[in-house]
Amino acid sequence: MSEQVREIPISELLLDDKFNCRGKMQPVSVTDLVNDIRENGLLQPVIVMPLTTERMAETGKKYLLIVGYRRTTAHIVLELKAIKAIIVGEMDDLSARTMNLSENLKRLNLTTAQEARALKPFRDAGMLDSDVSKK
Repeated sequence: MSEQVREIPISELLLDDKFNCRGKMQPVSVTDLVNDIRENGLLQPVIVMPLTTERMAETGKKYLLIVGYRRTTAHIVLELKAIKAIIVGEMDDLSARTMNLSENLKRLNLTTAQEARALKPFRDAGMLDSDVSKK
């Protein structure tokens, strides 16, 4: 998977609340991160992938935010216009969701509802819980 880091205009990012296992990010939930980014800058870029031509036409956006919803929300609160992003190649939906879930499990604890929302697409794809946990 080839990667490059770029400054991406936040206006080009699709923040899909249904894709993100945490759902919609509330500005109040990133207050600590806002303060940290204000003092230290962004320490770790977000991860995005290019949208398909059809999805670009549908959303008016160029990239799907895969990892970094809290960081992006903090940038929005700070009224920053761009964010450092790693652009990964196109991947299937479950691979992108795996990346999103994996990062979030390593961060703040997910609620039971957030875990259930995150696991639903895998179950819908016919995967067993044991297969998902191995991923």
